[in-house]
Amino acid sequence: MLTPSLIFRQPLKMLVRLSGKSNLIRELLKREVAVKYRGSLMGRFWLVLQPLILLCLYTFVFSFVLKARWGVGLGEAGRHENYAILLFSSLLVFNIFAETVSRSPGLITSNPNYVKKIVFPTEILGVVLVASSLIQYMVGLLLLLVAYSVLVGWPPSSVLYLPLLVGPLLLLCLGLSWLLSSLGVFFRDLVNLAPSVVTTLMFITPVFYPSEAVPEQFRFLHLFNPLAFFVENSRQLLVPGYSFPWSVWLAYVGVSLVISWLGLAVYLKLQPTFSDVI
Repeated sequence: MLTPSLIFRQPLKMLVRLSGKSNLIRELLKREVAVKYRGSLMGRFWLVLQPLILLCLYTFVFSFVLKARWGVGLGEAGRHENYAILLFSSLLVFNIFAETVSRSPGLITSNPNYVKKIVFPTEILGVVLVASSLIQYMVGLLLLLVAYSVLVGWPPSSVLYLPLLVGPLLLLCLGLSWLLSSLGVFFRDLVNLAPSVVTTLMFITPVFYPSEAVPEQFRFLHLFNPLAFFVENSRQLLVPGYSFPWSVWLAYVGVSLVISWLGLAVYLKLQPTFSDVI
């Protein structure tokens, strides 16, 4: 049972403790990136190559084969390159969520040595995972801005809102990481279930299509899918003249804060039993 202490006081103490572990987080993040590409011929260049491959694949399928189009204008509305830019911006944001959720259920069970070390703060593993997905996003964003500058022109000033848009998403993903990693210790099926959930969410979230393409009677469902807001607005920010939706953004900031806080509370509740189960 989540007591008031677990919901309010202990998470606050844990966040204060995490603020003093920046050096450890940085070292684990370096290790995370190094291990991911260790032994590969192209090494860390895969950080750039992987999003480029996906961009080309999705652009070919959805633009040339299915002849998909957005409901927003960007330069010449019919150009395939413009569709690719908007699609890429959607995928970059969604992949932060996908990377976090698909890997979180096995985060604790795949690091049993950390669990058995009493002095090691295992809650850091979720922070490192989200930070790793942020690095991938930043590399992809740099590619996106370069492609935009070459194919369309100077990006609009609205792209400066991207940090405000991504910030709440990172909080949301961090809360889900703490929640899923703690539950994954006891329910091992989550490791296999999470990728299927991510794939399903990819198609019910407006990643490959504008929200206007959804029948009007079903659009209200996007209100219950925070990813829809983050994905849709990451794309809209690339369109000149777009106005940032401050009121809706504040609502999703609140949602992200609640989910991250509750995720940490559940993690702290279950953390003492990890070593007994692993």
